[in-house]
Amino acid sequence: TNSAKANGARVKKLSLANAGGLTDEGIKQIGATLAGSLTDFCMAGCFKITDLGLMLVRFPRLERLNYCGSYKVTDASRRYVLSQNPTLLIYNSIAQFGRLAGFARDVAKDTRRGGFYDSESENEDEGQEEGEKGD
Repeated sequence: TNSAKANGARVKKLSLANAGGLTDEGIKQIGATLAGSLTDFCMAGCFKITDLGLMLVRFPRLERLNYCGSYKVTDASRRYVLSQNPTLLIYNSIAQFGRLAGFARDVAKDTRRGGFYDSESENEDEGQEEGEKGD
């Protein structure tokens, strides 16, 4: 509806993590109402999403995306999405949804990991840094 579009224009961050019922059609509907405003979209654990659903994520302001656990999504659609938005950060931890603190540091680490954010690796890095200080 028009009122949904008007209200949706204010939504910048949307997490539908573990929404097992989310389908490609749902992604299409989200795009129809929120595409112009979303900057962070988390659909981690949404196992019904396929390549088509990921390719429907054509949100011009999107900066961060998490589709971890969407096991029907292949590398081909990931490459397509990144070709449409080369600055998009794909992150893999639900805990990182909406996180801005330390973003520049995370991006620097991400480039060493091929553009993917992995909070487990970050914790390992921090542990190594702490260990190095004590040596």
